[in-house]
Order: sequence, then C-alpha cells, then structure tokens
Amino acid sequence: MKFSVVVAFDNQYELMSNFVENLLLNTDFSEGELILVSDGCRDCKTLSYLKQKTTQFKWFKLIELEQRNGYGKANNWGVRKSCGEIVVFLNSDVLPVKGSVNALVQYVLSNTKIGAAQGKLVYPQNGLIQSTGHLFFEYKNAHVYTGCECNAPLVRASGARQALTTAFCAIPRSIFWEHGGFDEIYYNAYEGMELTLKISNSGKICSYFADAFAFHVVGGSRKNLDFDNDFSGHIFWERWKKTIRTDIQHYITPQITDTMLKETYFLVQSSSIPGWNEVIHAIGLQLMGVLELQERFSTQINFYQNLPYAALHHPQPYLFVVDELSYIRGNRNWVEVRNNSRDLVIDAHGLVGTLGKVTGAV
Repeated sequence: MKFSVVVAFDNQYELMSNFVENLLLNTDFSEGELILVSDGCRDCKTLSYLKQKTTQFKWFKLIELEQRNGYGKANNWGVRKSCGEIVVFLNSDVLPVKGSVNALVQYVLSNTKIGAAQGKLVYPQNGLIQSTGHLFFEYKNAHVYTGCECNAPLVRASGARQALTTAFCAIPRSIFWEHGGFDEIYYNAYEGMELTLKISNSGKICSYFADAFAFHVVGGSRKNLDFDNDFSGHIFWERWKKTIRTDIQHYITPQITDTMLKETYFLVQSSSIPGWNEVIHAIGLQLMGVLELQERFSTQINFYQNLPYAALHHPQPYLFVVDELSYIRGNRNWVEVRNNSRDLVIDAHGLVGTLGKVTGAV
C-alpha cells in the first residue's frame, strides 16, 4: 500500500464531519487508507458517524482508545495499525484541497533524500499563510511566513526546513520508526517539531512542499485537548538548545533589496524576542541606534504611547522588529503623520515589509 493517512482526534461531530467529508471528497484512496484514532473521544455522535463510515469503505479504519493519551501516543498507535509506505499525519482541523494529500505523498516518494514533507497551511478566515515549516531563534521557534499572502512568490517555492509541523506532513514509515516515532513524553505540543528536527539532523531533507495546500482551522483540533506548552517547551529546549541553529535570516534575506542595504536604520525593538541585532547584522542591514519599546511584550503596540513626538520627525528611516506584523497594524495614523516611505518592519516569522504597507497607510 502506498500511503496511510493517520489522524488522532477528540472532536465534536460538526468539526469531525467537515474534516472527514472534505478528505473523502479531495483525496484518492485507491492506493491508501485512512486510520482514525479516537484519543478517548466521548462524543457519541462523532463515534456513531465514524463507525458508519467504516462500513462504507474497507480502507476506512477506526481505532478507539479508552483513555486520552495525547497526540504522540495516539498517532504512534495509528502508525502501528497502518500499512502504508508513506504515513501522512493530519490534524482533524486541517482541510486539504483537491489532490493535495496525493501530491504530498508523490513528492516524498519522488526523492529518497526527503525524510519528511509538509504542505502549505492557510487560515480559512483570511487566506493568509499559517505555516510553511518552522524557523528558529535562540530559545524560540515560529512558523515560517505566517501572515503572508498565500499566493505570494515567497511561499510558491518549495524548500528545506530545519523542522516541520506534522499537522499536514508525510513521512516514510521506515524513517518514522528509525527515529522512534513521536516521543510520548510530550503532551500535545512539540512532538512533531522534535521528530522532524531529528530527521533533518540525520541528514535527510525536511521539506516544505508548496503544491500541497490545506486550510487549517487553527485551534479546532485542540479545543477539547489539554496541553502544556511550558512543560513540553522546557523539555524540548533542554534537549535541543545546542543543536538548533538560528535560521530566521535565511528567510528574511531574499526580501532585502540593494536599496535597503544602502540605508542606515534606527532600530526600534518592538519584539519580545532578544537577539535581533545579530540577525540584522547577518542579513547585512546597517544600524545607527536602538530603542526598546515598553509595549514590546504586547500583541497590540501603540506608537503614540511608546514613542515621543520627536520620533515622528527623526530623519533616519526606522527598522521596526516585531513578533507579528499584526501587532503594529493599529498605527496607521502615526505612520501617515510621519510619512517616511523608507521605514521598514521585520517580524519573527521572517516577513519584511514597508511600515506604510503593513499599517495600511499607503
């Protein structure tokens, strides 16, 4: 058998029916199977619906775990019960478009150097990128190009990543078990990122595959799940802090123009993440000063509350660094009053833009 789609779930009927019907409509299972693992699900309507589906399709399998085990253990169970050469992991809030699962499988099969591949994940609410893989700072990870337009040139090209999200990810069965499967010490956080990091560290390629497209209803599959990012994060970074390399500059550099490299910027630190000076040096931008904003830990940063009046007329262009572009979008008037088209902003997902465009001032 060519592939197995493995899905661990504990969801209400409405989300689960949307997930399953979309998958059946958009995926060819003539050379595959679907393994659904109930991670202690107690929703009778969901289970009844899925049991009915198993009578319709011989390749549709339901595994019921009595107690909640967590993402890693539930998916490991699913892989043990599956037969496919390639295992495709899907979150139950991910809705692949026509042919995307099959395309992701073929992509992995086409190159023996590929150890794992992730598709393009897009927010259904606004059509913007949710994930094209993971990037890293010191003690910090983020999804690559979150918030980018889904058809922008940046995200049209496939490419290698240090690690991936397994919300929509294909891994050869042999490689999955070679690296021990998902480490069950974690609980609904960091399992997929660690596994794919192991794969890339082994010399295999972990790749973002741009031609496999899916909508990610973020939070849907976790709505009924307990998870502890702090506990899992502590374990992850304790294990991998000496191995992971800061690579955000790799994603920023293609967006830096010769004009930007000729400027000298005043850095406005609007991000909660340290280490930006080193990143900016690595991409070749020149700085003449730094100012840290008090609200840099906020998700809504107001320039009028953080910058003095004189900042509106500073002659040098500003370079704002932020955790996410959306955190400063509420500053349109400030940017219009300043009226400097050379001001830039870079975020922790690797996106670069002019301050005017990001805030809607131009």
